[in-house]
Amino acid sequence: MFVAAFDKLSEEQLNWKPHDNVWSIAQNIEHIIIIIETYFPIFDAIYYNTYSKPFHSRISFIPSILGSFILKSV
Repeated sequence: MFVAAFDKLSEEQLNWKPHDNVWSIAQNIEHIIIIIETYFPIFDAIYYNTYSKPFHSRISFIPSILGSFILKSV
């Protein structure tokens, strides 16, 4: 679905920006790829059963507070 949505666009279309302060489609795609790649080590650790939760996630109210803060800031 992702490839089908963008495969037919030219390089010019992918890099077009309506304004200087707006990301192009290509920049958005690159951002998504970079963010997703940060999860690969965690996925590997879970798969190989070597994952351990970070200290702050073991204290029940901290993830809730941090999650609320991130949600409000986005």
